[in-house]
Amino acid sequence: MKIKKIKPARLYGRKKNPNRKKIVLRVLIVLGVVAATVAATAAYGHHLLEKARESAAETADPVVTDPVLPAGPADPSGVSLCAYPLPVSSLTDVWAAETQINRLPEGTKDAVLYLFREEKAPLWKTADLRAPIPLYENEAALSAAELTDLAARKGIALTALADVPSLSADLTEEESDAAAAYERMYLADLVRGGFTRILLLLPDVKEENLERIVRYAADLRALEDSLTVGAAVTPSLTAKEKPELLLSGLCEAFDYLALDLTEALDEDLRQTPALLTPPAENGETGENESEPVSTSFPALAAQADATLELFSRYEMTLILRLPADATAKTAADTLAPFLRAKALDSFILYTEN
Repeated sequence: MKIKKIKPARLYGRKKNPNRKKIVLRVLIVLGVVAATVAATAAYGHHLLEKARESAAETADPVVTDPVLPAGPADPSGVSLCAYPLPVSSLTDVWAAETQINRLPEGTKDAVLYLFREEKAPLWKTADLRAPIPLYENEAALSAAELTDLAARKGIALTALADVPSLSADLTEEESDAAAAYERMYLADLVRGGFTRILLLLPDVKEENLERIVRYAADLRALEDSLTVGAAVTPSLTAKEKPELLLSGLCEAFDYLALDLTEALDEDLRQTPALLTPPAENGETGENESEPVSTSFPALAAQADATLELFSRYEMTLILRLPADATAKTAADTLAPFLRAKALDSFILYTEN
C-alpha cells in the first residue's frame, strides 16, 4: 500500500499569494480617493450655501433705518470748554489785551480768538505775528507770544479759531495744496507764538475732501506734541449719504469735535434782535437803562434737542458765532445760563471782530 505524501504547505496553511500586498494597496488608494471626494464635495456644498445666503441678502429689500453712527472717539480727549470771545481788533498792545482779558466773566478759564477768516485772510500778521490787521492806521506792538504769556499769567487758555478754505471739496488738489501751504504756515506761527489750541471751522465735509482734512489735521498735530486740534462741523453732516464714514474719519483725526448751531441762534436773533445786545448804561449813574430782555432761544433749543445724540455720543462742544456787538459779559449773563440748562456745558462763543 502506497502512502500519500502530504506537502508542507498543506500542513502549515494555504500557500502565500504574492499579489496580496498589491490588492491591499489598491483598496487603500480607492478608499482614500473616496474620502477625499466626499470631503471636497462637502466643502463645495458649504461654499455654495454661503454664496446662496449672500445672494439672498443682496437681493432682499433693504430695511430702512436711521444712519448707524460710529460709537465716537476710541480715546476721547475729554476737552471741555466754556470759552468766551476775546475781540482781536481791540488787542492793540499789552495794556489793551490785559483790559480785554480782565473784562471776561469772572471765573473764565478759556477764551477764543477768531484769527483767520476766509474773506479777510489772517487777522494777525504772519511771520512775527505782530499786530492785528484791522487796526486802521494804528500799528500795534502785541505779539502772539506776549498775548499767550499774558493770558497764561491770568489763568486763561486761548483757542485760535480759523477758517480753512483750502479744504473745500470744490477745489482741485493743486488749488487745495497751494492754499493749505499758506494756512499751515500761519497756524505754525501761532503755535510757535504759544497757542496750544486750534479749532478749525471746516467747510462742507464730503467723501471727496475727507482724506485731505485728515491729512491736514495730522500735519498740524505734528507741529507740537501738546497741541490740541479740534474741528467744527454743522448738523448737515448727518444728512450725508455715509455720515458714519465721515464722522469716524473726523473722530480719528481730531482731538475733539464741535457742533456749530449758529444758524439756529441767528433765527432767534432775527425774531428778537436785542437778545444779546449789551444794555445801555446811564452815563451819570452807570446803571442799565434798558429793560431786561427775554433769554428764550426757541430755535436754538429745538436744534439742540434734535442733535442731542451727536453731543452725547461724540462728547461734542457747542460752538456759536455771536453778533458783532455782543460782549463776553452779555453772553455769560443771557446765553450761558440757557446752554447750561440744556446740559450743554461745553461751549465756545466767538465774534468776528
